[in-house]
Amino acid sequence: MLSSIAVLLYGRSQTTNRLQYILGLTLQKCGLNREGINIIHDLGMTVSSSSLHKKTKQLVKQQESQLHSLMTSYVEEVENKQRTGDENSTEVGMDTDGVHKKQQPIEILGDNLDITINPSKMSMQRQKKSFHWFLVLSHITSFPKYIEHMYMDQVKKKSVFLNCDLIDASENSSEGMIEILQRIHELAVPHVRNNPNKDVLEKVVFGGDVLTNEMAFSGQEAMQNSPSEYESLLGVIHRPEGLHGEMNFLLV
Repeated sequence: MLSSIAVLLYGRSQTTNRLQYILGLTLQKCGLNREGINIIHDLGMTVSSSSLHKKTKQLVKQQESQLHSLMTSYVEEVENKQRTGDENSTEVGMDTDGVHKKQQPIEILGDNLDITINPSKMSMQRQKKSFHWFLVLSHITSFPKYIEHMYMDQVKKKSVFLNCDLIDASENSSEGMIEILQRIHELAVPHVRNNPNKDVLEKVVFGGDVLTNEMAFSGQEAMQNSPSEYESLLGVIHRPEGLHGEMNFLLV
């Protein structure tokens, strides 16, 4: 009954209800191709594939804007503290107990994401395609830097993991790893701007598997003759992580 009403409302006005958008996005997420979506669209159950494409681009832009705001807030707080020389400039408010709350620290995690696409029929135009990316996640802790008994309720809160970037570079080459580290520094490492020295104000934890840590360390060694800490890619602290479970989940 509700589906019939939704179809009738959609036939009268596409903005009357959101059921067709929700079903379309769900089916697209489940892997239904454009032809299948258009068939269901003709039945009035979903929006067209072109409308879904526009909506997806809009949602991606909103997500990118939120991630950019979240990632840059911590970096800007640390850099503003250095410019003003005020030790309390990172304080953003007070909690109910009158204790100052500071910007939550972030940690950067990452691992390679390799995908191979095999065509059903091989030809000169349709060849096997191999994509090599590096997925960057940000870990936002929910507890203060120094844990005391009064913060036990905060320690119980879950931390937040966000997929903040997908870098088109492979960690298996020196050039690719250097590009990855440069992007991470640009994204999350506070440093002195408008200064030739570009000193790193606060180092950020960079977690990955053993191979990622080894390649990142080699990339830093390759850039050690650069004139500043920031350009030498010394703004990260390496830490081994067990990320393969999450990466396998993302590939499903």
